[in-house]
Amino acid sequence: MEISVVAQVGGKDSHAAVLHRLPLNKQFIRFRALIAFTRQSWIALIDEPLKRFTARGSADDIVGVDL
Repeated sequence: MEISVVAQVGGKDSHAAVLHRLPLNKQFIRFRALIAFTRQSWIALIDEPLKRFTARGSADDIVGVDL
């Protein structure tokens, strides 16, 4: 089992960019995310990639949308 951790670092790959590549990588079959302080606009960015991923794998997300 391989575990990949994605941390937001200024100037590096954004979370959205990583999630858009996720459905293309067939080695991953499970996605888990813990996201704090997100916005509806960011959720909209990852909606389609997560739908494509869950066609072959599973996703568990915990998202904070309010302070």
